[in-house]
Amino acid sequence: MTDESNKIWNVTLPSSNSWSFQDVTNANYIDHFTGRPNVNIPIHTIVTRELSFPISLNYSSSGVKVNEKPGIVGIGWSLGASGSVNRAIIGLPDEDPNGYHKRGPSHINYDGSLRDFSLDDYYATSNGLIDFQPDQYQYHTANGLSGIFFLDPMNSNELEILQVPKTDNLILKYEGYLSGTIQWVVKDIFGTNYFFGSFNNQTAIETTQTEEQSIGQKSTWYLMAIVSANGSDTIRFHYEDGGIEETEYYDEVYTKILGQANCSTGGSYCPAAEGYTSNIRLVSHQTFLLKRIETELMFVDFNTILRGNIKSIDNIKVYLKSKPSSPINEFKFSYMEYGTLNNNDFRFFLSDLVKSTPSSEEIEQFVFSYVQPEILPELNSSSIDHWGYFNGKNNPGIVQKHTIYNSINETAYEYGNANRATNTTLVYTGMLKEVIFPTGGVLNYSYESNSFCQIRERNTEPYEEINNDVVLSSRNGDTIFYFSITKPQYVTFNYTITCDEMAGGEEPQIDIILLNDGSTIQGFNCLGPGGYQQFNSGEICKLLYPGNYMVSVAGNSGDALITFSYMTHLLLSHPIEGFGGGCRVKSLSLSDMNHNSITKKYSYNLEQHNWPSSGILHNMPQYLFFQNYTKRISNCIFECNYFTISSGSRYDLQLSKGSYVNYRSVEEKIDSPNSGSTIYFFYNPTDIDDYSITEYDFPFPPSINTDWKRGMPKKIINKNFEGDPQSEALFYYDLINPYYLYGIKVGQRRFTDEFNTNLLPTSYFDIMVYRYTSADYLMVKKVNRDYLGDEVVESEEIFDYNTTLGHRQMTQSTKKTTDSQYITKIKYAKDFHGGNSDYMSAAIENMVQKNQIFPVEITKWIQNTSGVQSLIDGQLTLFRLENGSSVKDKIYTLQNKSNTNFFHSSINSAGIFDFDMQWWSKKIDFNNYSNLFRLNQRTINESGIAQSVIWGLKDNNTIATTTNSTLSESGHTSFENNELNGWTKYGPNEFETTPANVFTGKSSMEVTGASGPFQIFTVGQNAEKHSGYKASVWALGIGAYLHIEVNGEWASHVKVSNEFDDGLWHKLEVELPRHKIQPYFSQGENLKIKVYVGSEKGTVYFDDIRFHPSDAKMTTYTHEPLFGVTSISNENNQPIYYIYDPFGRLEYIKDFERNILKKNDYHYRTTSQ
Repeated sequence: MTDESNKIWNVTLPSSNSWSFQDVTNANYIDHFTGRPNVNIPIHTIVTRELSFPISLNYSSSGVKVNEKPGIVGIGWSLGASGSVNRAIIGLPDEDPNGYHKRGPSHINYDGSLRDFSLDDYYATSNGLIDFQPDQYQYHTANGLSGIFFLDPMNSNELEILQVPKTDNLILKYEGYLSGTIQWVVKDIFGTNYFFGSFNNQTAIETTQTEEQSIGQKSTWYLMAIVSANGSDTIRFHYEDGGIEETEYYDEVYTKILGQANCSTGGSYCPAAEGYTSNIRLVSHQTFLLKRIETELMFVDFNTILRGNIKSIDNIKVYLKSKPSSPINEFKFSYMEYGTLNNNDFRFFLSDLVKSTPSSEEIEQFVFSYVQPEILPELNSSSIDHWGYFNGKNNPGIVQKHTIYNSINETAYEYGNANRATNTTLVYTGMLKEVIFPTGGVLNYSYESNSFCQIRERNTEPYEEINNDVVLSSRNGDTIFYFSITKPQYVTFNYTITCDEMAGGEEPQIDIILLNDGSTIQGFNCLGPGGYQQFNSGEICKLLYPGNYMVSVAGNSGDALITFSYMTHLLLSHPIEGFGGGCRVKSLSLSDMNHNSITKKYSYNLEQHNWPSSGILHNMPQYLFFQNYTKRISNCIFECNYFTISSGSRYDLQLSKGSYVNYRSVEEKIDSPNSGSTIYFFYNPTDIDDYSITEYDFPFPPSINTDWKRGMPKKIINKNFEGDPQSEALFYYDLINPYYLYGIKVGQRRFTDEFNTNLLPTSYFDIMVYRYTSADYLMVKKVNRDYLGDEVVESEEIFDYNTTLGHRQMTQSTKKTTDSQYITKIKYAKDFHGGNSDYMSAAIENMVQKNQIFPVEITKWIQNTSGVQSLIDGQLTLFRLENGSSVKDKIYTLQNKSNTNFFHSSINSAGIFDFDMQWWSKKIDFNNYSNLFRLNQRTINESGIAQSVIWGLKDNNTIATTTNSTLSESGHTSFENNELNGWTKYGPNEFETTPANVFTGKSSMEVTGASGPFQIFTVGQNAEKHSGYKASVWALGIGAYLHIEVNGEWASHVKVSNEFDDGLWHKLEVELPRHKIQPYFSQGENLKIKVYVGSEKGTVYFDDIRFHPSDAKMTTYTHEPLFGVTSISNENNQPIYYIYDPFGRLEYIKDFERNILKKNDYHYRTTSQ
């Protein structure tokens, strides 16, 4: 059983596998903000008509924790292949009768203040019987969609989804309250729908059960499907039962009874015993493992193998649905195992990843090695530092040695017997050391311990001293003196007071009070007996806020002479470097197959302030230290009073999946002569330029969950090899439309933050209100500077937003130069929404409902020094509703760019866009879309030229593009994938896939002594615009012919036959000139042209048949699914071939006669090497 006093700290996280799908997409090999290594190995990208989804192997770690279990791809690695909505149950589940959703609204006001918080509530909160902390939800997918949200019960009867911070993603919850929620839907800014938990009657929802709960709680909703905004495209995810994953949280607790009425061990409301007790909290997860991803055309299988009682990925195979038994590619995972199966010392690390294909002996192999993984101790070992990393200490337990001063009885107590200090040479044990790439290139890492500024000591030398004294004279009244400081600092006050004896022998009294904005900072009270007296003082105050200060002198001193002076000192100017929170990259080296190498070294100090580290420790282990009061009866105060201290840490440490230490700045320098460096600066909660901290915050800033500026780039400086700046970029952000979600938790009164003594961060039990901030945190300015000798060239960009309309996209950017400002203004669908359905177009309403945040209007302006703006460029995109989805209808561009200083567009009461046409011309008409919303035809209005597109492979690939032709008067097929693309074949005609009988792609049409495929084109009055029509086809076999005619009239026909019997492909081409069509112009829209092929002798083969106006230009394409384009045929129907090796790499480019134009060589291992 778990000690009652620890319940309020319990955080129930999802299983390790649910977190293993997190996305790490940094293309660099290091994350500068955290110092972590970043390795991203692409495995496969799923591409459909409108969707894409990457599968990758990712490494990003700050160290291997002793209690860390291997995931499905080993320790330290994650498989980016799916996604999930994860729920961290903090304390009790939100929906519990004593959980946040029931208790929060009854005790927390809208402004965060408490109400009706009784003694019983105090007791119940201290013992974890009721919960005032909201559960945290996080969604993430392998393609980078991510966010955090809470369910807010405060403002209405319905739970409001509160994103922290706000994003433009729309989150929807379906099917009942939390315990019944079976589906979450997230819509991104393109209107793409991500379904989590269930889709089409299939579900994958992980449940989590703890010993405190009688039933499992839903904790993870896995990504089930991705559906495009128009519903035409879907990627499905399938899972298998992953079994029960059990996690043991081991903890030791020391209890000290301080005494109270009737206080004894073992009582109803008293601790079980004084001294050490150990707890094991068991958390069980009913897990799921990704089994398959599928689309309309292909699928990817994920196959696992059991290593003891842990499943790991054995291989990933990629298939086409047309060839379901033969994988296109296979990825094989191998592991190094340490320890004994099913024992506490068993771990495995990914050793290599091999990509192979059935049609080749060649392989692509990645090989991985690590830093001494064999020396890691067994799970639940006591050889751990404060953060759980290996420190090599032979500790008898895990309660850190503490000396605690109890202010109640003014007694110091010693607790614990463990040394939890970080070992700077062991903290990176088990980290990724080397990656060998398939080409022979090598990536090497070296590491060092994370560090942070632990204590800042004030300088003993004066920073600034005010020497001229201020003489104040007071007689039975007040005297006020003002001064100001520009930065936080220590101030030494010196004053001399001379006063006379009061009449009647009354003792004089002088009060000197230091105030800031009306609040007393420090007071000095001076009393003296009658007579001539002098009082001197050398008080030191710590002033943390820049600004104006006031010294108020008051008293009944009679005549007094007061001499006042002060000197200031640098505040916290001598930081001491602390170590812990995992490790960081010290250097990395990259070498290619020819052993050409480059080494990058990283420095994490804050050089301009002479600080040894720029690190900020975001998650200091707050060892649980309570002063517990147990109740006797409802109306009595307390029966027993005792302390408990735990080896465990508070919940934000457990919630952190990232690095405990972040860096204000890091310098990256290439280790070679004459090489410069780049310094990256980041925002942090306790940034040195932001003095909104207090002495009690440092070095432990506010919770990671409430500061969203954290990690945003602040400045980037590029220096030359001499250290002189060459350029820099500065970034500024602002907090817009904040909304606060309040909760109640255990507060902390820190005794000390000094690691170099036996006093460690601990906390009294106390109730405090905290808040999560939901807001738009947006970049509002960027400044670029280039240093050209003695000259500095600066430009500035300012960004504006209209977040009140419900999106965070930039609505205006202004670039300032010396003499002008260039302004870009953008309006989106929501900007035209207006909240009134009577004044919007159906297409705009549809886009808003689907969360499609597309630019509708873009205008560019120039503003002179007098502030006058002139419109210089612009584009307006109009949409229409088609088959229930919004599609582009027209694009207008600015035509008259002179003397235009006003432009306004809106939607009128008829739902039509209203704007001044005198300045605008229609550029593009989007004429026609397929049933799957593929653009088939558009018209360029300036020239009146139509452009048409023909789609193949179920509308996935472009197979023909034609300029100066409508869709109705052009056609093409190369018979790929058994598709005719609008042509019709006769019964005896057969698709042919023998390579020798195929001209382009992988298919042709076999015709034996009969008519072949045909198509009738209703060209209508378009025929009058052209000089005629042309058809061509490639044919193999004597007797093949191509025929074209108008309205079935033989008199109009043109025919050509293949007379060669040489076993070669020949192009047949015919043209129907205008004079043969002109007699039929009177047919109007009924004018039709028929094109067909056939065989007059035996068996022939046809490929690449096309038809279009004679003055049009057609380009045709063939594709290999999962590889790419395999041929492009020009306007003369002559192809260029693109040949791939079995791994999908482009190997040859050949002309239409198969002559090699280009060859690419790849140097990879073979299976025999």
